[in-house]
Amino acid sequence: MYTQADISSRMNSRIQNKIGMLVDDVATVNAGVRNMNKKLLMESRIRKGMLSPSLITGRYDYVLPTDFNGRAIIDIPATGARKNGNLEIVSPVEFETRPRFGTIAFDRYDGKKIIKVYGSDQSVSMILSSLQSLTLDGGTWVLSGDATNVRVDDDNYPYTNPVIAFDIAATGLTEAGIKNTALTSADFSKYVNSDSFAVLNTYLNTNITVSSITLKFGSDISNYYSCTVTAQFDGKAFVSGDNKLYFTSFSKTGSPDPTAIDYCEIVLGIASGHASALNFAFSNLQFQRGVPTPIVYYTNYNWVGIDGTYKVDATASTDYSLADVDEFDMHVDACVIEAMRELAYPENIIVNEETRLDNSIKAYQLDNPSDVLTYTTIYQDFTGDGMHINNVDQTRSFTN
Repeated sequence: MYTQADISSRMNSRIQNKIGMLVDDVATVNAGVRNMNKKLLMESRIRKGMLSPSLITGRYDYVLPTDFNGRAIIDIPATGARKNGNLEIVSPVEFETRPRFGTIAFDRYDGKKIIKVYGSDQSVSMILSSLQSLTLDGGTWVLSGDATNVRVDDDNYPYTNPVIAFDIAATGLTEAGIKNTALTSADFSKYVNSDSFAVLNTYLNTNITVSSITLKFGSDISNYYSCTVTAQFDGKAFVSGDNKLYFTSFSKTGSPDPTAIDYCEIVLGIASGHASALNFAFSNLQFQRGVPTPIVYYTNYNWVGIDGTYKVDATASTDYSLADVDEFDMHVDACVIEAMRELAYPENIIVNEETRLDNSIKAYQLDNPSDVLTYTTIYQDFTGDGMHINNVDQTRSFTN
């Protein structure tokens, strides 16, 4: 394996021992390696991670591995994620407006990378409560902690069905929410293992700071499973309005009987001394048991430290490059070009180096075709009378 020091040494010999004139030769090497990986998806960058949470039936959002490179996905091997052997990448808008089994889409917001997957005919689900009525599920949903005015509301929230809403009083407690201690007993034994999670839509009014949201469910108030979350499913902070929550890795208090679940409580963690506030709501508490699902993709990691930590940029001369031999040579070429530009070499010399690198890239692509999936877009082509639409499929690949 080659180290960052090896690349610096090779680069130095190509720029006539002028490495000392660079502001920071490690930064130059990192820039060259990153630029190389923008030009070419290399086989040494193929990794396998896991969808989080496990793959479930329907259209759901999943958190991508932090090192996922753009949209460079190779496959989701699980049979539940595909149709006729193929996966299809579409835009987020098309994913929502033209749902088709076996489609995936990428989305990015607030620094988070999300993959949307419409798939899995292998998972199972069960609704603990639709949260559309105070009494429909057996027992009665009542206030917990500082909650007040617990009610059903079908007008003031961005959900298709009615919700259970509540306000928060300024009485100084540190929790507020709803609970039901006499639900119709049901068997949830399939949904308390590591492959399972609960999905809950939550509407918040951030006039009060909500630090956490806790879900409890069990056979009574002393014997239950629980999970506390401090952010939305994708790591995004709680916001004023709709928040999608995934509860996973349930812990046990007492000895709950998973075959006889008849108690549930959902509470917001709030600061003591808070003011009163209106309009909080919960909607559709559903449990899912998914299929643990790998995802094969191109990583944006370029290095690995001697301690085994993978990195985008090298931070020590002893960091190992992930590149194979032929890939390493192209990385050296890219670093040489970066150094020559910093040192203001004549343009014709730089162009010659770029031509050399481009030829190496073309040869590599012939020997190592990219496995990245193609992106499909359906354009709406209006004909002359403006009344008819023809759908035109176009595809493009994320290879270079």
